[in-house]
This record gives sequence, C-alpha cells and structure tokens, in this order.
Amino acid sequence: MKLKNIWAITRWLLLGVAFGVMAFIGILIFHIVYPIECIWGWKKYSFGWWFVNRDEKDEISNLYGDEGWRERNDIVIEDMTGFIGWFQRSYVAFRWMALRNPTWNFKLWVRPKNGPLSDIDILIDEGPGGALTYRNHTLFGEQYGFFTVGGTRYFRYSISKHVKFLWIWERHWIVQLGSSSERYIYKNKWSSRQIS
Repeated sequence: MKLKNIWAITRWLLLGVAFGVMAFIGILIFHIVYPIECIWGWKKYSFGWWFVNRDEKDEISNLYGDEGWRERNDIVIEDMTGFIGWFQRSYVAFRWMALRNPTWNFKLWVRPKNGPLSDIDILIDEGPGGALTYRNHTLFGEQYGFFTVGGTRYFRYSISKHVKFLWIWERHWIVQLGSSSERYIYKNKWSSRQIS
C-alpha cells in the first residue's frame, strides 16, 4: 500500500479519536452547558456551539431532533412547558445532541475538502452504485477506494450485506468508513429496514 494511502487512513483514525474525546466531553458537560447556552443563545463558536447540530431547518430540530426522529420517539416539544417541561426538553436535547449527534459542528468544522476528485485508486467495486458510492440500505455490495481532493488524500470503504441467522434473525449489516464530501464517516450498524 502506498504511503499516501496509509496517511489517509491514519489521519481518519486520529480524527476519530478527536471526535470520540469531544463526544465524551460533551456527554460529561452537557447538563452544565445546556442551561448556559439556552440563555446565551447557542452563538456561533461559543463553547456549547461545538456540540450542537446546526444543519436542521429550524431551532426546534437543531436542539431537539429532526421531525422524523421526534415522531419515531413520540416527542412533542410543544407539549413540554413549564418547570417540568424544561427538564423534559433538556433530556430530549441530551439524547439528540450528546448521544445521537455528538459534536456535530466540530465534525463539520474539520470536514474534508470539496472539489473534483483526482488520482482515484479503486481496490474493490462490487455491486451497483459506482466505485466511490457508499453502500447502504439499497445499494448492496462492497467498495473501497482512495482519491485526492485539493492535494489531500482520502478514502472510502463500505459494505452492505443481508445477514440471516436461521429463521430467527434477519438484518442488513452496513459499514461506512472514510470521507464524504461533507464529513468524515464512522458507521457500523445493523438495520432491520425493509427493502421495497
């Protein structure tokens, strides 16, 4: 393997450690930062801002989860009022920001470069979707490749397989690692989503 490819994986691993440390810190200090930032207003680059998801369409979705997530979890923020409601909202925000999307803005701040891909080196391309397209719930197979954007080397690896254990257990195993155009990816999940 070429040294520049090894460095792409090493950089990704080191960033993963940084994301993990930031997520751990976010979990530990969330209940101190949340009340302060609610008063402060979650201003850009304030201490709590690094732990917030700011990509959603409105303030409620940024702090308490997107509509789909809230619906799946039977969460109605508008019903959480008064003194007890504040603690309920705090718990929902903890689940969304500290546990589900930890350090979202920090991840976007250190995002990979955007631009045209060059020096593409494909090692595995099995299944539909193209050699650098992440495999997911609908694109089964495996892909692994390296590429350069703006002088920086990146990689993508993903696998999506249907796994069945006798008649008892049936899931999709999805692994996505490397860099997308928006962020670094670290996903390993078992999904029971049905394929149509």
